[in-house]
Amino acid sequence: DLGSLLIATKRYLTGGGQTDRDGLQEVWSTNLSLLQGKVKEQKHDEFAPVLKAAADVGVKVTVNGEFPKERDVREILALAISETITNTFRHAEGNEIFLTMEEDEKEFRCSLENNGMPPDGPVTERGGLKHLRGYVENYGGEMRLEYGPGLILKLNFPKED
Repeated sequence: DLGSLLIATKRYLTGGGQTDRDGLQEVWSTNLSLLQGKVKEQKHDEFAPVLKAAADVGVKVTVNGEFPKERDVREILALAISETITNTFRHAEGNEIFLTMEEDEKEFRCSLENNGMPPDGPVTERGGLKHLRGYVENYGGEMRLEYGPGLILKLNFPKED
């Protein structure tokens, strides 16, 4: 969330942001209070702040399917969406992400594809992607990067019995 806030602030300061000043100040105030331990973060929908952050930096997220019900998968997926937003904005110069989710009795699958420029070559996983892979694999899931018109991040998670 803090990374998205910094991007939104930069866009606001350079005149390209869609966030109003009061809204930006409110988000900064909340984040600073959390960092100082003055406010405890409340349980909330994992996806609302991520989707708001996307809108704040000018990235539209088109959602196809239903979000997972399993809490750990929800948290990992929220991280994946956040990472995709950052990479779409920062590296691919894109402005839209297509999130497709489906599940059956055995697994939950999702695909995150951006409309930005494809990478010049294979993506070296470091930082956010490397950490995301760790979370996915520690849960027992699978993460793949595929190349199409843009970069496609695919995640598969086994369903708990």
